[in-house]
Order: sequence, then structure tokens, then C-alpha cells
Amino acid sequence: METVHGNDRLAALLRLQQDDTAIRALETRAMALKPRLAQLDAARAAALKAVDGARGALQREEERYATLASRAADFRRLTERASAAQDQVGMRQAAAAGAQYDIARKALAEAEQEMNGSAARLVALKGALTAAEQRLEQVEAEQAPARAEVEAQRQALGGELRQALAAREASARLVDGPV
Repeated sequence: METVHGNDRLAALLRLQQDDTAIRALETRAMALKPRLAQLDAARAAALKAVDGARGALQREEERYATLASRAADFRRLTERASAAQDQVGMRQAAAAGAQYDIARKALAEAEQEMNGSAARLVALKGALTAAEQRLEQVEAEQAPARAEVEAQRQALGGELRQALAAREASARLVDGPV
């Protein structure tokens, strides 16, 4: 290991200090990229959250629609049974069978009306999901050049930092040794 004395050592110490200053400047520049990346990430996260929200709402409405369809099918069967019972009963039981039929028919109409409303919501939610997915794609496309630029800067700074650290290490070897 090569060592230096006196003025040469002072010069080596100053060189080491300059290397440290250069390293700090590079680290500061690298840290300055973080807020920009955070801003890009936040915009993408918001778009992704909208997609997830739309998917969740669509899934919940699809489950609701399936439940309503099952309920309507149950009422349809009940209505058919009540209608068949009306045809097979005597006069005394006809009034009760007619009431059962009317109740089942009314319940079926209400279930079908709810299904129609749910179907309309499904159409709207599918449209909202498509719009949210398109917005996410748009955000990603808009951010691609900025992300590529930030990554290129990060890579360049990483290379410069490795060089600066190597230079500092060389300067430090010149300072090491007896005073």
C-alpha cells in the first residue's frame, strides 16, 4: 500500500473530502427521484383502486342478480303450483288457492322488477369497469416515458455513484498509514 506524508497527505485528505462531497451530491440527486416516482406510483395506485372498486361492485351486483334470479325462479315455481292447485280444487278451496296464486304472482313480479333494476346496474357497472380499466391503461401509457426516464437517471446515477465510491476508496488508501 502506497502512503504519502506531509503536504501530499493533506492533498490526499482534501481529495477524500471532495470525493465525499461528490458522493453526497450523487446520493442527493438519487433521493430527488423518489418524490417523482412516488407521484407516478400514487397516480397509478388511484387508477388501480378505481379498477378494483369497479370490479368489486360488479361482482357484488352479479351475486345480487344471481340471488334475485334464484328467488324469481322459486316464485315462478310457486306461481305454477298455485295455478295448478286452482284447477284441481273444489269451490271452497278455490278462494284460498286463488289468494296463494295472487300472492305468488305479486312476489314474482316484484322479484322480476328487482332483477330488471339489477340488470340495468350490471350494465352500468360493466361500463364503469371498462372505463376504469381504460383509464388505468391510459395512466400507464402516459407514465411509461416518465418511468423510463427516471429509471435511466437512476441507472446513470448508480453508475456515477459506483465510480465515485471507487475513487473515494482509492483516495482513502492514500490517506491511510502513519501520520
